[in-house]
Amino acid sequence: RDVDLIAEPVIRPAFSLLFDFGTIHQRLEGLRFGASYLAESTTEINPIGLDVEVRGLGELNALFSLVDRIQAQVWLGLFDMYDPNQVKLALAYEGERFAVAVDVQWNQWSTLAPSYGRVVRGRNGEEGRLDLVLNTQNGENVLSYPVAGGRTIDSSAFHDTWDLSVGGEVRLPPKPLPKGDRPMTAAVRVGYRYQPAFMDPVDGPTALLESDTHAWAAGATLGLPGPQGFSPLVFEG
Repeated sequence: RDVDLIAEPVIRPAFSLLFDFGTIHQRLEGLRFGASYLAESTTEINPIGLDVEVRGLGELNALFSLVDRIQAQVWLGLFDMYDPNQVKLALAYEGERFAVAVDVQWNQWSTLAPSYGRVVRGRNGEEGRLDLVLNTQNGENVLSYPVAGGRTIDSSAFHDTWDLSVGGEVRLPPKPLPKGDRPMTAAVRVGYRYQPAFMDPVDGPTALLESDTHAWAAGATLGLPGPQGFSPLVFEG
């Protein structure tokens, strides 16, 4: 009959720096180092107010003929949109004919707040309840029971991880074209990323699974002079 969702806005600070070694010496031109930090971010929807009323159970089954109605008022909490503290370090070199980059990222998954529903208290600290209203010879008889949350997840299954990413690009020598004022250029690139699983399999009321992730990428660029007086035509794939 009624569901109220209350979510707080979240700000996730980010800090980064980039250092070009070419500013120190000409021989180090093209060598760069970068670092970045992303703070932990958690969006919590809490509390979710649920009002439930069930009538007419006797019409479904004669066993419920004494039951006039079932009423429940429950508050649920939900974790959602969780991101851990993350630190990334990257090193790259770019020359005339090639470029290469490698970075590693640390993720503090051991502090994960998994996304699952749980019973919480209301905004004013009230507990949930379940009322079973029976029809008796003396009128209504209300049996009231507190609603308690017993759903938990063992956080020891979550652990920090290190992600690895590498990439490279090779640029072919420019090729002059007949009657062209500019040469044709081409480049190929490849990349790979490995993200290890941040948790062990969890069994029980809430079963969670996570696996290692391997990602590959490849691409190419072709640059043509284009009509005279215009910028070159660049095709990416």
